[in-house]
Formats: sequence, structure tokens, C-alpha cells
Amino acid sequence: MTLLELLLVVVLLLCFAVLGLWFNTTINSYQKLNEGVPQLVSLLRYSKAMAQQTGKVVVVQFPHAAVGDEAEATSTNEVTVVVALPSAESMVAEVNANIKVVQLSNEASTISFYPDGSFDSTTIVIYSLSDEDQRKATINLNGINGTINQQPQP
Repeated sequence: MTLLELLLVVVLLLCFAVLGLWFNTTINSYQKLNEGVPQLVSLLRYSKAMAQQTGKVVVVQFPHAAVGDEAEATSTNEVTVVVALPSAESMVAEVNANIKVVQLSNEASTISFYPDGSFDSTTIVIYSLSDEDQRKATINLNGINGTINQQPQP
């Protein structure tokens, strides 16, 4: 094997490594929304279950989300569970690491879950924290029949 052949092999390996790293970074930036939406749905269902189990009202706050028909919201995001729930801190941290809640359709920035299984009806609009991913997702909460449904992302 000559020095030229060895140099060609090294250059090709470096090109493949750079392409692999670039594809991996692109794929990871698009996974934030795919991971964050089910995590938020899980947090909401957990809050509903804990309200029923403990007999106390559980409130989930979205302090930076726009409410009602407002179109703009700040780019920062926080999800806060007001009532102390076991293991909720890790769930909230995972949600905050992946998505930002931009808008709630009701006129409050909170969702209350009651011990009888009912909760505030609203639609939550969500974006990824990744600047490359411009998709949005919605979660519909129907407090009358007690369903929490996520709309599929395109």
C-alpha cells in the first residue's frame, strides 16, 4: 500500500465521520418535539391521577405561555407543578429540556386537575426548543369527558 492510497483512505474516513456527525446532530434537533410532547402528556395524566389519588387539587402552571387568542409568547419556557407530587420534578425537568409551551386556549396560564377526575378544558400549543425544528404540536384536554389527546406532528 503506497502513501497516496493510505492518504486517500484517511481522507475518505474523515469525510464519512463528518457526514455522520452532521446527520446525528440534525436528527437529534428534530427529536426534541417528538420526545417532549409525550412527556408533557404523561405529566398531565400523572397530575390527573395524583389529584384523584390524593383528593387534592393539582395545578400545572405555564407562566410564560400566551393565553386566549394571543399570538405571541416569550421564548422562555417553564412548566411548574404547584402541588408537591412525588417524582414530578424529574418529569418537569424532562419537559423543560425539550419543548416550550407557547399558547393555551383558555384564559388562564394554569390547568387544574380535581379529585373527581375532571380538569380545565384547553388546547396547548407546543414548539421544540431546537431552532432548526419549526414544527408545532397540540395537546387537547377535554375536561368534560376526561380525555388528554395529542395531535400528531407533521
